[in-house]
Amino acid sequence: MPLSRLQSSVSLQILLAFALVVAAALTGFAASLHATRLMAQDAERINIAGSLRMLSTRAALAYYSSYAEGRTDDIVDVLSILKPRLASPVLDEGSQESRLRLRLIRDRWKNAEAKFLALQEDPEHIRRLSRQLVDEIDAFVSSAQRDSEEKLSEMRMTQLLALSTVLLTSAMMVWLIRRRVQTPLSGLTEAHQRVRQGDLSTRMTWKINDEFGQLADSFNDMTQQLQKLYSSLEDEVARQTQALNLRNEGLSALVEASQALHGSTLDTASLRQALNQVRLATQAEALGVYLAESDAPRRYCLVQTDSAAIKRGLSTEEVARITQPEPEHFGLQVVLPLSVTDGHLGYLAALFKAPPEAWQHQLVTMFARQITQALLEQHDYERKTRAALQEERTAIGRDLHDSLAQSLAYLKILLTKSQRLLEMERKEELARTLREAREGLNAGYNQLRELLTTFRLQINEPGLEQALKGACTEFASRGENLEVKLEWMVDDCVLDANDEIHLLQIVREALTNAVKHADATLVTVRLSRINDAQLDLVIEDNGRGLPEASSPLHHHGLRIMRERAEALPEGEFKLSSPPENRSQGTQVRVTFASQRESMSNTKVIPHVIQ
Repeated sequence: MPLSRLQSSVSLQILLAFALVVAAALTGFAASLHATRLMAQDAERINIAGSLRMLSTRAALAYYSSYAEGRTDDIVDVLSILKPRLASPVLDEGSQESRLRLRLIRDRWKNAEAKFLALQEDPEHIRRLSRQLVDEIDAFVSSAQRDSEEKLSEMRMTQLLALSTVLLTSAMMVWLIRRRVQTPLSGLTEAHQRVRQGDLSTRMTWKINDEFGQLADSFNDMTQQLQKLYSSLEDEVARQTQALNLRNEGLSALVEASQALHGSTLDTASLRQALNQVRLATQAEALGVYLAESDAPRRYCLVQTDSAAIKRGLSTEEVARITQPEPEHFGLQVVLPLSVTDGHLGYLAALFKAPPEAWQHQLVTMFARQITQALLEQHDYERKTRAALQEERTAIGRDLHDSLAQSLAYLKILLTKSQRLLEMERKEELARTLREAREGLNAGYNQLRELLTTFRLQINEPGLEQALKGACTEFASRGENLEVKLEWMVDDCVLDANDEIHLLQIVREALTNAVKHADATLVTVRLSRINDAQLDLVIEDNGRGLPEASSPLHHHGLRIMRERAEALPEGEFKLSSPPENRSQGTQVRVTFASQRESMSNTKVIPHVIQ
């Protein structure tokens, strides 16, 4: 491994230090194992030498007894044990001194063996010989003990050296980690915190050419690039913020324009207000709305902003072009048709000095859809108004024919009869006929008052529920001891204004009958829901009820209620006595659909001419 690479790599330095620690630990462990094995052999050698010393003494004692008895059995037994132990290879392990003393002992026993077996030597001589052998064995044991102590000392030195190496290497590793790892990491963490706080000018000052030096260079390059990017992003954010503000202003202008277009009846003032709001939001020079039939060669201007740039209707061919050359450096005119499924209502023209951006074009397109919808709603409102007016005129004519016209015809017949009776001088019959005519005149007058009340009927309260409450309060104040209750049992009631007029008139007519003819003390008006598609209106009283032989359908008030009920969507009318008491009270029930399908199925087509 090149030395320069080792100096420039902190990871290699830490790895080398770990390797030294492991090598020192393994060296100390191996030395301990080797010394343990050798010391175990020394202990075995000392044990064998001690047994040889004991066997030498036993051989001398056996010689004394054998010499006296003249037989060698005891000596042979002792020598059979001594000779194998003396020849043990364990005794050959040891130092040079131990091996020399072992050779001397073996030579002496070899010379003394024949003397022990011959039984010819003096016992005192054998004792001295045995004593010399024991002394030699003691010297051998001492030598073996010294060898063991030297090995133990070597093991201690080896372990001490290994421990010193581990401690020294560990200290160097701690110093290396603290200086070459902890210090740059602390600097990197501090620099990271400053960058998180927005200080992109932060730079690391670690200059050593190692891994952390490369990391410091990368970090400095990153912060430098971030600083450049942040500087460029500030301008981009400012531009995007400005564009977003313009879009928000455009959306706000669309909302305000929608409120101006749909808040009330569409007129030129509200349309001009909406045009000005969108013109300011889109930064257009002028806006204009033009109306014409789809096959008309020219179109007329409905309303435009105060600008001379848009001052005329365009031909059909010009509408098909998105760009329109204009004098005085006006560069672009955007033309958006107000299209529906069955044709065109006109178009919206927007004039810009520069080509509009996508958001400007989108806002103008959305505004064109709002204008189209507002024009459709205005046309639908006018059509509904005309239909309601015609329907109410028909109802008025029918009411006049069924009530007042019949009363006048009846009075005409009575006057003709009176004239004839006067000519015939039949005074009694004439007086009776005049009384009938007076009663008919009073009845006709009452019918006229009821019709006038019906014709002047309006819903001024906000909603049908409040209008019904007002009617109940009004009729409760007309009668004596009369209570009129309203039970409103629906959460939502979707009806148009004409249907609400019909319902209110039915309730008023039923309350009139209850007050004038039924002598009721309690009238209940209840509106409830039968299912998701049908509503149920019930007016009940506790009056005299229906006579057995009555024909209520021929009464003009009942006919009015029936006709108005049948004018409701899927309306049905029923007159009966309450189910719980057939002999008392009257019940008027009207069932009808809760929501009428829209009179116009026309849809706005999002269309742009390009």
